Amino acid sequence: MEVITQTEAKARGLTSYTGVPCKRGHTQRYTNSRGCVECARTRVAASKTPKQPKPIKPGPAAEAAPAAYEPERTLYKDPGQRISQARIDACIDRIYGSGPRLGAAAVAESEAA
Repeated sequence: MEVITQTEAKARGLTSYTGVPCKRGHTQRYTNSRGCVECARTRVAASKTPKQPKPIKPGPAAEAAPAAYEPERTLYKDPGQRISQARIDACIDRIYGSGPRLGAAAVAESEAA
């Protein structure tokens, strides 16, 4: 291979040139970035190989683990304070105005009709 410098390679329109060896001893380098051609090929090949999945470590038995805490879902605004059905209806009227009723009232009206 012909030994040329980076400026000569740029003048000729080449993509690579022979330069100072990289830390692994390769001398072929890219003209634009001065990066090592062989090291770049190695990096690309390594990124395309599928990675091995990590082995799953056996954990403690499921019975030994405490159950996750899930709070109960209620109609409480604050602990100990219940929201009345009248207040819920007032909120629905305020949001929807004279629009369709929701919940049990809508079911009762549709069954009556």
